[in-house]
Amino acid sequence: MKPLAKIVVACVLMSILLWLVDWQHAADVLHRLHWSVLVPVYGLMIFFLVLSTVKWSSALRMHGLVYRFGYLFRVMCTGFFFNSFLPTAVGGDAYRVYRTLPAEGYRSTALSAVLVERLTGFAALLTLGAVGAVLLLETPIAQLYLVVYLAGGVAGLAGLAMLWAGWFAPLARRLGHLKAVDALLHNIGHLARARRGWVEQAIISFVFQGLSIGLVFWLFVLLGHPVDFWQCALITAAAGIASFLPLSIAGIGVMEGSIVAMAVALGIGYDEALLVALLRRFLTLALSLLCGLVFLAESRRDEITAAAARGTL
Repeated sequence: MKPLAKIVVACVLMSILLWLVDWQHAADVLHRLHWSVLVPVYGLMIFFLVLSTVKWSSALRMHGLVYRFGYLFRVMCTGFFFNSFLPTAVGGDAYRVYRTLPAEGYRSTALSAVLVERLTGFAALLTLGAVGAVLLLETPIAQLYLVVYLAGGVAGLAGLAMLWAGWFAPLARRLGHLKAVDALLHNIGHLARARRGWVEQAIISFVFQGLSIGLVFWLFVLLGHPVDFWQCALITAAAGIASFLPLSIAGIGVMEGSIVAMAVALGIGYDEALLVALLRRFLTLALSLLCGLVFLAESRRDEITAAAARGTL
Protein backbone atom coordinates (compact mmCIF):
# COMPACT_ATOMS: atom_id res chain seq x y z
CA MET A 1 0.00 0.00 0.00
CA LYS A 2 1.08 3.58 -0.63
CA PRO A 3 2.26 5.66 2.38
CA LEU A 4 -0.77 7.97 2.25
CA ALA A 5 -3.15 5.02 2.21
CA LYS A 6 -1.36 3.50 5.21
CA ILE A 7 -1.72 6.75 7.13
CA VAL A 8 -5.45 6.85 6.31
CA VAL A 9 -5.89 3.22 7.43
CA ALA A 10 -4.05 3.93 10.69
CA CYS A 11 -6.22 6.97 11.41
CA VAL A 12 -9.48 5.18 10.58
CA LEU A 13 -8.66 2.10 12.68
CA MET A 14 -7.55 4.16 15.68
CA SER A 15 -10.66 6.33 15.40
CA ILE A 16 -12.91 3.26 15.45
CA LEU A 17 -11.08 1.75 18.42
CA LEU A 18 -11.26 4.99 20.41
CA TRP A 19 -14.91 5.62 19.49
CA LEU A 20 -15.92 2.29 21.06
CA VAL A 21 -14.28 3.06 24.40
CA ASP A 22 -16.33 3.67 27.54
CA TRP A 23 -14.36 6.73 28.57
CA GLN A 24 -15.78 6.92 32.08
CA HIS A 25 -14.70 3.35 32.73
CA ALA A 26 -11.34 3.94 31.03
CA ALA A 27 -10.74 7.00 33.22
CA ASP A 28 -11.47 4.92 36.34
CA VAL A 29 -9.01 2.27 35.17
CA LEU A 30 -6.28 4.83 34.43
CA HIS A 31 -6.86 6.43 37.83
CA ARG A 32 -5.58 3.21 39.40
CA LEU A 33 -2.34 3.43 37.44
CA HIS A 34 0.72 4.86 39.17
CA TRP A 35 2.66 6.28 36.24
CA SER A 36 6.03 5.91 37.98
CA VAL A 37 5.73 2.12 37.68
CA LEU A 38 6.06 2.48 33.91
CA VAL A 39 9.73 3.42 34.38
CA PRO A 40 10.89 -0.20 34.93
CA VAL A 41 8.66 -1.26 32.02
CA TYR A 42 10.46 1.29 29.86
CA GLY A 43 13.77 -0.06 31.11
CA LEU A 44 12.67 -3.56 30.09
CA MET A 45 11.98 -2.30 26.58
CA ILE A 46 15.50 -0.87 26.39
CA PHE A 47 16.75 -4.31 27.44
CA PHE A 48 14.76 -5.72 24.51
CA LEU A 49 17.00 -3.71 22.17
CA VAL A 50 20.09 -5.17 23.84
CA LEU A 51 18.73 -8.72 23.47
CA SER A 52 17.81 -8.07 19.85
CA THR A 53 21.32 -6.84 19.15
CA VAL A 54 22.85 -9.94 20.74
CA LYS A 55 20.57 -12.13 18.63
CA TRP A 56 21.33 -10.20 15.45
CA SER A 57 25.07 -10.42 16.16
CA SER A 58 24.71 -14.19 16.50
CA ALA A 59 22.82 -14.36 13.18
CA LEU A 60 25.58 -12.37 11.49
CA ARG A 61 28.24 -14.72 12.86
CA MET A 62 26.25 -17.63 11.44
CA HIS A 63 27.00 -16.06 8.05
CA GLY A 64 30.66 -15.37 8.78
CA LEU A 65 30.12 -11.67 9.53
CA VAL A 66 31.57 -10.17 12.72
CA TYR A 67 30.90 -6.63 13.96
CA ARG A 68 31.47 -4.83 17.26
CA PHE A 69 28.49 -4.95 19.62
CA GLY A 70 28.46 -1.19 20.13
CA TYR A 71 28.22 -0.56 16.41
CA LEU A 72 25.40 -3.10 15.99
CA PHE A 73 23.52 -1.65 18.95
CA ARG A 74 23.60 1.83 17.45
CA VAL A 75 22.41 0.48 14.10
CA MET A 76 19.67 -1.51 15.86
CA CYS A 77 18.47 1.63 17.65
CA THR A 78 18.38 3.56 14.38
CA GLY A 79 16.50 0.71 12.70
CA PHE A 80 13.97 0.71 15.53
CA PHE A 81 13.49 4.45 15.07
CA PHE A 82 12.91 3.99 11.33
CA ASN A 83 10.43 1.15 11.89
CA SER A 84 8.37 3.40 14.15
CA PHE A 85 8.23 6.48 11.96
CA LEU A 86 8.69 5.40 8.35
CA PRO A 87 5.56 4.38 6.37
CA THR A 88 6.90 0.84 6.03
CA ALA A 89 7.61 -1.92 8.54
CA VAL A 90 10.84 -2.95 6.81
CA GLY A 91 12.58 0.43 6.70
CA GLY A 92 14.62 -0.31 9.81
CA ASP A 93 15.50 -3.79 8.63
CA ALA A 94 16.65 -2.43 5.28
CA TYR A 95 18.87 0.03 7.15
CA ARG A 96 20.37 -2.81 9.20
CA VAL A 97 21.11 -4.75 6.02
CA TYR A 98 22.72 -1.69 4.44
CA ARG A 99 24.96 -1.03 7.46
CA THR A 100 26.22 -4.64 7.61
CA LEU A 101 26.85 -5.32 3.92
CA PRO A 102 30.20 -7.13 3.63
CA ALA A 103 32.92 -5.42 1.63
CA GLU A 104 33.69 -8.67 -0.18
CA GLY A 105 31.90 -11.89 -1.01
CA TYR A 106 28.15 -12.47 -0.98
CA ARG A 107 26.42 -9.27 0.06
CA SER A 108 23.17 -11.18 0.53
CA THR A 109 24.53 -12.59 3.80
CA ALA A 110 23.54 -9.34 5.53
CA LEU A 111 19.94 -9.77 4.37
CA SER A 112 19.91 -13.43 5.33
CA ALA A 113 21.12 -12.58 8.85
CA VAL A 114 18.26 -10.12 9.41
CA LEU A 115 15.75 -12.66 8.08
CA VAL A 116 17.08 -15.35 10.41
CA GLU A 117 16.92 -12.99 13.39
CA ARG A 118 13.38 -11.91 12.53
CA LEU A 119 11.93 -15.31 11.63
CA THR A 120 13.33 -17.21 14.62
CA GLY A 121 11.84 -14.60 16.93
CA PHE A 122 8.49 -14.83 15.16
CA ALA A 123 8.55 -18.63 15.36
CA ALA A 124 9.29 -18.49 19.11
CA LEU A 125 6.39 -16.07 19.66
CA LEU A 126 3.98 -18.26 17.70
CA THR A 127 5.15 -21.31 19.65
CA LEU A 128 4.59 -19.64 23.01
CA GLY A 129 1.18 -18.59 21.72
CA ALA A 130 0.51 -22.24 20.83
CA VAL A 131 1.39 -23.31 24.38
CA GLY A 132 -1.11 -20.77 25.61
CA ALA A 133 -3.68 -22.10 23.14
CA VAL A 134 -3.23 -25.64 24.49
CA LEU A 135 -3.72 -24.44 28.07
CA LEU A 136 -6.81 -22.44 27.03
CA LEU A 137 -8.16 -25.09 24.68
CA GLU A 138 -11.75 -24.68 25.86
CA THR A 139 -11.78 -21.23 24.24
CA PRO A 140 -12.85 -21.22 20.54
CA ILE A 141 -10.23 -18.63 19.54
CA ALA A 142 -7.51 -20.78 21.14
CA GLN A 143 -8.72 -23.80 19.17
CA LEU A 144 -8.60 -21.81 15.93
CA TYR A 145 -5.12 -20.50 16.71
CA LEU A 146 -3.85 -24.01 17.44
CA VAL A 147 -5.27 -25.42 14.20
CA VAL A 148 -3.62 -22.69 12.14
CA TYR A 149 -0.34 -23.05 14.05
CA LEU A 150 -0.22 -26.82 13.58
CA ALA A 151 -1.07 -26.51 9.87
CA GLY A 152 1.70 -23.96 9.36
CA GLY A 153 4.13 -26.00 11.46
CA VAL A 154 3.50 -29.18 9.49
CA ALA A 155 3.97 -27.32 6.21
CA GLY A 156 7.20 -25.73 7.45
CA LEU A 157 8.65 -29.00 8.75
CA ALA A 158 7.71 -30.75 5.51
CA GLY A 159 9.57 -28.09 3.55
CA LEU A 160 12.67 -28.45 5.74
CA ALA A 161 12.54 -32.25 5.42
CA MET A 162 12.35 -31.98 1.64
CA LEU A 163 15.28 -29.56 1.63
CA TRP A 164 17.34 -31.87 3.86
CA ALA A 165 16.50 -34.89 1.69
CA GLY A 166 17.75 -33.07 -1.40
CA TRP A 167 14.45 -32.85 -3.24
CA PHE A 168 15.34 -29.38 -4.46
CA ALA A 169 18.88 -30.30 -5.54
CA PRO A 170 18.05 -30.90 -9.26
CA LEU A 171 16.27 -27.56 -9.46
CA ALA A 172 19.17 -25.83 -7.68
CA ARG A 173 21.67 -27.30 -10.16
CA ARG A 174 19.55 -26.16 -13.08
CA LEU A 175 19.20 -22.61 -11.77
CA GLY A 176 22.58 -22.38 -10.06
CA HIS A 177 23.93 -20.01 -12.70
CA LEU A 178 21.50 -17.32 -11.54
CA LYS A 179 23.07 -14.93 -9.04
CA ALA A 180 20.04 -14.94 -6.73
CA VAL A 181 19.95 -18.74 -6.59
CA ASP A 182 23.72 -18.95 -6.12
CA ALA A 183 23.50 -16.49 -3.21
CA LEU A 184 20.60 -18.42 -1.69
CA LEU A 185 22.53 -21.71 -1.84
CA HIS A 186 25.57 -20.00 -0.32
CA ASN A 187 23.51 -18.72 2.62
CA ILE A 188 21.80 -22.07 3.12
CA GLY A 189 25.24 -23.66 3.30
CA HIS A 190 26.27 -21.23 6.05
CA LEU A 191 23.08 -21.89 8.00
CA ALA A 192 23.34 -25.66 7.66
CA ARG A 193 26.76 -25.58 9.36
CA ALA A 194 25.83 -23.12 12.11
CA ARG A 195 24.40 -25.55 14.66
CA ARG A 196 25.57 -23.55 17.67
CA GLY A 197 24.13 -20.43 16.09
CA TRP A 198 20.69 -22.01 15.83
CA VAL A 199 20.81 -22.95 19.52
CA GLU A 200 21.70 -19.35 20.39
CA GLN A 201 18.91 -18.04 18.18
CA ALA A 202 16.35 -20.33 19.82
CA ILE A 203 17.39 -19.54 23.41
CA ILE A 204 17.50 -15.77 22.91
CA SER A 205 14.24 -15.81 20.93
CA PHE A 206 12.29 -17.62 23.65
CA VAL A 207 13.76 -15.41 26.37
CA PHE A 208 12.92 -12.28 24.39
CA GLN A 209 9.38 -13.34 23.55
CA GLY A 210 8.75 -14.59 27.08
CA LEU A 211 9.70 -11.16 28.41
CA SER A 212 7.58 -9.49 25.72
CA ILE A 213 4.57 -11.50 26.87
CA GLY A 214 5.47 -10.64 30.45
CA LEU A 215 5.41 -6.95 29.55
CA VAL A 216 1.81 -7.23 28.28
CA PHE A 217 0.89 -9.25 31.37
CA TRP A 218 2.42 -6.62 33.65
CA LEU A 219 0.57 -3.78 31.92
CA PHE A 220 -2.73 -5.56 32.58
CA VAL A 221 -1.71 -6.03 36.22
CA LEU A 222 -0.82 -2.34 36.54
CA LEU A 223 -4.31 -1.46 35.31
CA GLY A 224 -5.78 -3.71 37.97
CA HIS A 225 -7.23 -6.24 35.54
CA PRO A 226 -6.61 -9.94 36.37
CA VAL A 227 -5.32 -11.93 33.40
CA ASP A 228 -3.50 -15.18 32.86
CA PHE A 229 0.06 -15.20 31.48
CA TRP A 230 -0.96 -17.58 28.72
CA GLN A 231 -3.85 -15.35 27.72
CA CYS A 232 -1.21 -12.66 27.24
CA ALA A 233 0.81 -15.11 25.16
CA LEU A 234 -2.07 -15.41 22.70
CA ILE A 235 -2.64 -11.64 22.75
CA THR A 236 1.04 -10.92 22.06
CA ALA A 237 1.13 -13.55 19.30
CA ALA A 238 -1.86 -11.87 17.64
CA ALA A 239 -0.03 -8.52 17.77
CA GLY A 240 3.07 -10.18 16.31
CA ILE A 241 1.10 -11.57 13.39
CA ALA A 242 -0.52 -8.18 12.82
CA SER A 243 2.90 -6.50 12.73
CA PHE A 244 3.62 -8.34 9.46
CA LEU A 245 0.53 -6.94 7.76
CA PRO A 246 1.56 -3.92 5.63
CA LEU A 247 -1.75 -2.13 6.12
CA SER A 248 -0.83 0.98 8.11
CA ILE A 249 2.17 3.06 9.07
CA ALA A 250 4.17 1.25 11.78
CA GLY A 251 1.19 -1.07 12.29
CA ILE A 252 -0.73 1.69 14.10
CA GLY A 253 -4.34 0.65 14.54
CA VAL A 254 -3.73 -2.83 13.16
CA MET A 255 -1.68 -4.06 16.12
CA GLU A 256 -3.95 -2.32 18.64
CA GLY A 257 -6.98 -3.83 16.93
CA SER A 258 -5.46 -7.32 17.02
CA ILE A 259 -4.67 -6.99 20.73
CA VAL A 260 -8.21 -5.86 21.51
CA ALA A 261 -9.83 -8.50 19.30
CA MET A 262 -7.85 -11.37 20.83
CA ALA A 263 -8.37 -10.06 24.36
CA VAL A 264 -12.13 -9.73 23.92
CA ALA A 265 -12.27 -13.22 22.38
CA LEU A 266 -10.56 -14.49 25.55
CA GLY A 267 -13.09 -12.78 27.79
CA ILE A 268 -10.99 -9.74 28.72
CA GLY A 269 -12.59 -6.29 28.85
CA TYR A 270 -12.42 -4.09 25.76
CA ASP A 271 -11.42 -0.93 27.58
CA GLU A 272 -8.61 -2.58 29.55
CA ALA A 273 -7.26 -4.29 26.42
CA LEU A 274 -7.22 -1.05 24.43
CA LEU A 275 -5.53 0.83 27.28
CA VAL A 276 -2.82 -1.86 27.40
CA ALA A 277 -2.39 -1.58 23.63
CA LEU A 278 -2.15 2.21 23.85
CA LEU A 279 0.33 2.10 26.74
CA ARG A 280 2.42 -0.38 24.75
CA ARG A 281 2.34 1.96 21.76
CA PHE A 282 3.18 4.99 23.92
CA LEU A 283 6.21 3.23 25.42
CA THR A 284 7.31 2.08 21.96
CA LEU A 285 7.13 5.63 20.60
CA ALA A 286 8.99 6.98 23.65
CA LEU A 287 11.74 4.43 23.08
CA SER A 288 11.78 5.27 19.38
CA LEU A 289 12.38 8.93 20.17
CA LEU A 290 15.30 7.95 22.38
CA CYS A 291 16.62 5.85 19.51
CA GLY A 292 16.19 8.91 17.30
CA LEU A 293 18.83 10.64 19.43
CA VAL A 294 21.14 7.70 18.74
CA PHE A 295 20.41 8.14 15.03
CA LEU A 296 21.32 11.83 15.19
CA ALA A 297 24.54 11.04 17.05
CA GLU A 298 25.39 8.32 14.54
CA SER A 299 24.70 10.67 11.62
CA ARG A 300 26.97 13.28 13.16
CA ARG A 301 29.67 10.65 13.63
CA ASP A 302 29.41 9.69 9.94
CA GLU A 303 29.66 13.35 8.90
CA ILE A 304 32.81 13.84 10.97
CA THR A 305 34.34 10.65 9.57
CA ALA A 306 33.54 11.69 5.99
CA ALA A 307 34.93 15.18 6.56
CA ALA A 308 38.13 13.74 8.00
CA ALA A 309 38.46 11.44 4.99
CA ARG A 310 38.12 14.47 2.68
CA GLY A 311 40.65 16.39 4.74
CA THR A 312 38.23 19.23 5.48
CA LEU A 313 38.60 19.02 9.27
